[in-house]
Amino acid sequence: MRPQARLGRPSSVVRTPNTQHRTPKAASRPGFTLVELIVVVALTSILLLLLLGPIGQALNLTSRGQALVAGQDNVRHAQARLYRELTQAMLVHLDRPVNIWQYSQYDPRFTDFPQPTDASVPQRFQINGACMDVILPLHVYYDPHPNDGSPPHHLIPGPPPQGDGFSTLEVLDSCPRHPGSPLEFQALQPLQPEPVWVRYFIGLKQPGYTGNPPVEDEVPPGTNPNNLPRYMNGFLFQNITGTFNNLYVLYRAEFDPTDPATANWRLEVDPKTGLPLNSNATTGSGQPYQYDPNNPNKPWALNPNFFYDQTPIPNDPAGRTYNQVWKLRSVPVMSLDNSDVIHFVQGNDTPWMPESLVHFLPTPVEDEAAQPNRRPAAIATGATLTAADIAPVEHVAEYGHWMGLLDDLTIPVTPNIVLSNSQPAGANANVFRYGPRIRVFELNDQQQQLLAYDSADPGVRRRMLSYDSRRGVVSFAIPRSHDPNKPVDLNPSADPTAWNATLESQPDGTGGFIARFTAHLQRDVETRSDLTLGSVGGQLPTAFGSALTQFGNMVPPVDVHVVPGSETVQVVEPQTGLSRSFRRIGWSGISDSLNHLVAPPEIGAGQYTIDYTTGVITLSEQDADLWSVVGPTQSQQLWIRYQFQTNRSSDSVRLAYSTRELVSTDVGVDQYAARTSEGLIVQTNQRVRVRNMTR
Repeated sequence: MRPQARLGRPSSVVRTPNTQHRTPKAASRPGFTLVELIVVVALTSILLLLLLGPIGQALNLTSRGQALVAGQDNVRHAQARLYRELTQAMLVHLDRPVNIWQYSQYDPRFTDFPQPTDASVPQRFQINGACMDVILPLHVYYDPHPNDGSPPHHLIPGPPPQGDGFSTLEVLDSCPRHPGSPLEFQALQPLQPEPVWVRYFIGLKQPGYTGNPPVEDEVPPGTNPNNLPRYMNGFLFQNITGTFNNLYVLYRAEFDPTDPATANWRLEVDPKTGLPLNSNATTGSGQPYQYDPNNPNKPWALNPNFFYDQTPIPNDPAGRTYNQVWKLRSVPVMSLDNSDVIHFVQGNDTPWMPESLVHFLPTPVEDEAAQPNRRPAAIATGATLTAADIAPVEHVAEYGHWMGLLDDLTIPVTPNIVLSNSQPAGANANVFRYGPRIRVFELNDQQQQLLAYDSADPGVRRRMLSYDSRRGVVSFAIPRSHDPNKPVDLNPSADPTAWNATLESQPDGTGGFIARFTAHLQRDVETRSDLTLGSVGGQLPTAFGSALTQFGNMVPPVDVHVVPGSETVQVVEPQTGLSRSFRRIGWSGISDSLNHLVAPPEIGAGQYTIDYTTGVITLSEQDADLWSVVGPTQSQQLWIRYQFQTNRSSDSVRLAYSTRELVSTDVGVDQYAARTSEGLIVQTNQRVRVRNMTR
């Protein structure tokens, strides 16, 4: 019998695990190849670059914006402080010199920024216009509306509890007792100047820093064998290795001009040469001025190196130097963080030169029409004056306190001087002086304006004038004066402005006399050569007769007349000094409507009449007994003082000048971005009217 097949699962080969030939489980998972990894890294780098670039630019823009805002805050705060003090000032001294310390050599290979060479040394660069002195009036601060509802009150300077915790000249924005309450600046009446001056100037953040010894890990450029002040700017100079920067800032200092501790702001001068004594050419310093109350007008010169002067103060108990005292009394007006008030520009003779971003300058006024002032002539007429009636003795500008060559109407403008607010082309430097340019225009017969006088051109002088630089006035009234270097018949104690007249008779042409006792000012032919303006001489007519000769001979002739009301007539006894004055009762030579004619027989004792055109003075015949003993060689003399003028009523005067009454303050800062070291220049300008200067 055939055996039965066993039912069940189909037979199969059973394989036992073989650990030697089995692939590990980890190796069987999916992964990245080397090429894939390189591609991923490259893509990631590109993405990071795309992301970090804008982030870096955003950070740079943020740093730049922060620097710009900081610079704007700096100049805005400085201008606000300058405005507050200048508007209240009684006097402002501009154009003070000050030193900027830089380096003697810069590498010419660097054209985008200055780079001092290893052989360079600190060197001063003197500038004008970055330093000014402000004289404030005695004043108090007043809080009109305290924010807590308390009554209005004045502030008291001085430390608490007696005072409110501020100094006399400190600039306050709000009340210390009530923060946020605005204050009023009230000048005390009558106006009197503060004994302490306020000085604004630019100077180094650390004026005593010389690099010896170094600060932190700083290695200054070049050498400094004389221990001079060092300017350090790591934002510009590539060879500065540390983090210390000694940049320029705008300071405000308070000082007493008579204080020995700050006496070096001015220097003693040699009275013969006018040069500073013991002057140091390297620094500009010299022998500090010693104030003498018995001789307050002793000459002196300004010291441009006052802030860096390392000279010991004589008899100082603490053994300080001048620069140490100035640093203690100077307060920065703007932030010191990464800001500089100078920048470098490429010069003509040197690759780089410093330039101040701060300027305190008088405001130039170009081609202003001065206004005629006819009021002084009303003394003679007592009537209402019109332009056609009388020539004004002065023309008045809108602003006074002119810069340049000073005059106070004492000295007429000499014929050879070139006087202008800018040197004309081709003008000789020996006769050019900086000052107001004065032009006078006259009308010809065709009513055309012609140039009759130009202070910038000695060839155009058909007028004679002087000016008052403080009041801003051009005057045509020339006082009669005598040359003290020429012998005269006057008593030595006589007034040099008086003319010792001779009495004459004035015939009527028919054998009789219009007047038997007359004095003719045409006989006064005085001239002077000692009157010089700005040390530029020239012969000047200083009497009616000599002026009539000089100007009357011009083509066409110039009118010369006595200033109405300017004359005084006296009989004087030179030995005793006794005098007798005469009263004017009539006048002529002005206009038909303003003349007041009096016939000679009607002139009473002690009276006279005058013709302002001819200069004839007619005296009373009732004083015949007096006139018999009056004359240049007699015991009694007839003294006549007067002024004459050469302008016409139709003349117009145009002026060009620079005035301290309107101060231009340019305040700028080179603010460096901390992240990029980029310098951003922020500049502002304002003009401030110094209101109290004219009072």
